[in-house]
Amino acid sequence: MTAPLTYEQLWWRAFWLTQAIEVPIYTLLLTLLPARPLWRRPDPAVPPLGLALRLLVAFAASSLTHPWVWYVFPRFIDDYWPMVAVAETFAVVVEACWMHFAGLRYALLCSLLANGVSATIGFLRHS
Repeated sequence: MTAPLTYEQLWWRAFWLTQAIEVPIYTLLLTLLPARPLWRRPDPAVPPLGLALRLLVAFAASSLTHPWVWYVFPRFIDDYWPMVAVAETFAVVVEACWMHFAGLRYALLCSLLANGVSATIGFLRHS
């Protein structure tokens, strides 16, 4: 019989599952709804982000929020479902701000979609 997974091992599993779900969604949305990232000059001749940069931006989105959702919010909110609601709202808003900075149009709706799909799959996987 194998030993139960530690909290850190569970986090890594959830982190990579989240990335496997959200990176393709964000990358596709950055491809379909491109805009000029806020860090670039307002030059219409500047092309949209390349694929490698779109993948990096997509990976960074969940990397910014996932540790907070797993390690910070549970320390301060004892009840599970209120903690999930606050943590997922945090993830949606922070990732939307990041994606807006990266130039994604409709960043809040896109973040809601990516996090909604990811959270739903995570809940279904553990139910």
